[in-house]
Amino acid sequence: MLPYPRENRPVLSSILVLEDDTQLRSLLVEFLGQQKFDVHEARSGSEAIAIGSRRRFDLMLTDVRMEGMDGLETLAALRQAQPGLKSIIMTGYASTDAPARALALEADDYLYKPFKVRDLLVSIKRVLDEGREREGYLSLLSPLVRGLLGRRAEQTRKWEELRDLSFQSFFVGVRSRKLTRDEALSIWDEFERLMRRHGQMDEKETAQSYQLLIDRIAALSRSGISVPRRAGEGVHPERFARFYQRLRNGEVSPELLRVAPQIRCMAPEQLEASPKLKELHEKLWG
Repeated sequence: MLPYPRENRPVLSSILVLEDDTQLRSLLVEFLGQQKFDVHEARSGSEAIAIGSRRRFDLMLTDVRMEGMDGLETLAALRQAQPGLKSIIMTGYASTDAPARALALEADDYLYKPFKVRDLLVSIKRVLDEGREREGYLSLLSPLVRGLLGRRAEQTRKWEELRDLSFQSFFVGVRSRKLTRDEALSIWDEFERLMRRHGQMDEKETAQSYQLLIDRIAALSRSGISVPRRAGEGVHPERFARFYQRLRNGEVSPELLRVAPQIRCMAPEQLEASPKLKELHEKLWG
């Protein structure tokens, strides 16, 4: 299967729905068509791959369990021809291995059935508008913080890619219910430690630190092994519990998640000076 040329990409956001339940697939296709998306449907993995060999998609919505090639295997195959393909996993089963496989495939979101179509729409718009949302949040932060979080226009450094991937892995780990609250808190402590140590590490050490964090999230999602928390460090467990639930409910996007450590650690006077930052702080940590 040859890569689809980017210059032929449609103007409208194009979505492929892979779902073997005829009734649900028809509902999703009709709903997304009403939302002005360019929607295509497939009932099996082989059909999805055949469609993907003829056209490029911006986003794939896929069920997991189905006869023959399952949804995650199909996503992996389509990514060979369409490396930038975004994905939202939909499943009605609390599988032991699907969340870990979704993490390995760098899925953008993970939804459990039954879900409300408006929640799906929020997820789709969030995934497709990722860059715009990111810039909006970064514009609120100080130049110092923006330098830590923002990408250089001419070049993306390796540690920045790994940092973004670590937050995405954390997001999907929580949304797929594979990271328990205590496991997620231990990971969050490490995010904040890396933020505080950023100026003390060179690019290689920073990249290695984020790669280790990605590996740790993957290990937790597979085995449930937890790392004891350092006493007296980081966010209060009760406050984190509220944050964790908001993230699990889809109230916190991956883009907002990436700036959440900096926002939590801002001094009260910094928050008072910016009503929008204060509002975000309340949304995340209030």
